[in-house]
Amino acid sequence: MFEFKEERFKEEDWEPLFEMGEFLKISPEVNKRLGLRQIADLVVRHLTGDYGDNEALAKPNERAIKHGEDVISGYIVKGKLVMVATKGDRSCTRVF
Repeated sequence: MFEFKEERFKEEDWEPLFEMGEFLKISPEVNKRLGLRQIADLVVRHLTGDYGDNEALAKPNERAIKHGEDVISGYIVKGKLVMVATKGDRSCTRVF
């Protein structure tokens, strides 16, 4: 299971591969289960090319970044799947 580490990401240590958009939408269920730091950590992982616990997402996401399609990541957190998805037009990112 993924464990969150304080100071995992420092702003100077990461470079996003794509824009997340102007809006971050967080589902009520995820908002109840995870803290803001955990949600932010997942979003940073998503934006920097760590697409989660399913390696099969890497190639489709690399293609999606190049062609302006949806980028989707999946992480197991506290025994449940949490998805992070950025729309192809890069207008928003959702955590659900």
